[in-house]
Amino acid sequence: MTVYKIRNPQGLFSRGGCLPKWSKKGKTWTNIGALKSHLTMLRHDRECYKTLPRTPFAKDAYEGCEVLEFTYVPTQSNTIPIVSYLI
Repeated sequence: MTVYKIRNPQGLFSRGGCLPKWSKKGKTWTNIGALKSHLTMLRHDRECYKTLPRTPFAKDAYEGCEVLEFTYVPTQSNTIPIVSYLI
């Protein structure tokens, strides 16, 4: 399974959204299509900024950032009865 994150030059990760905020964990996009959709929205959609005067346009939000691609490979699988999570 491959997942994606956006990292800024300070090493923080994007939390997504119209005007991305940054955190140590950030958002994880579970497929490349979702990530591309987010980036396209930032590039083209100004609707979310009508209520945010004096805010920089989102197209600049990721300047200097990079996309990290992580591949998860399960090494061990455990079977746990569902009832264990219900108590």
